[in-house]
Amino acid sequence: MKSIQIFMAVLFLLGCKNPEEKANTIVSKDDCIKAVFEKDSILGNIRNHSSEKISLSETITNYSNDLKKLDFSNCPDAFKLAFHEHIDAWIKMKDITNKYPSLRGELHAIFDQIEQSKDSTEFKLHLKGIWDTWTQIEESYK
Repeated sequence: MKSIQIFMAVLFLLGCKNPEEKANTIVSKDDCIKAVFEKDSILGNIRNHSSEKISLSETITNYSNDLKKLDFSNCPDAFKLAFHEHIDAWIKMKDITNKYPSLRGELHAIFDQIEQSKDSTEFKLHLKGIWDTWTQIEESYK
């Protein structure tokens, strides 16, 4: 009888594992990449609208910090490296966005405004860095 109670208790405890822990278990490189892309999509949507309430630089800081927290442990090294270079490209964009702390609006609308500013040339170089590193991410997992 005592053996059955212990067995039942063990089954109960196994069934009570944290669902987030189960969801975060990534077994393959493809699963890792897929999980990173899914989370980046969610974070990107948040990023695009955060700048409606806080500065674009603060928005980029929050987005970059959240990306750094993603689990890349089972991702291919080339993908991991490319993604971290992409994060760095976003952080470098703050060289420009720091000059516009009062702009508010959807991220792309603010980008359009900055593109028309006196900082247009430098802005376009930083934006190109973001797009170039995104291309590297896409190429790293093909």
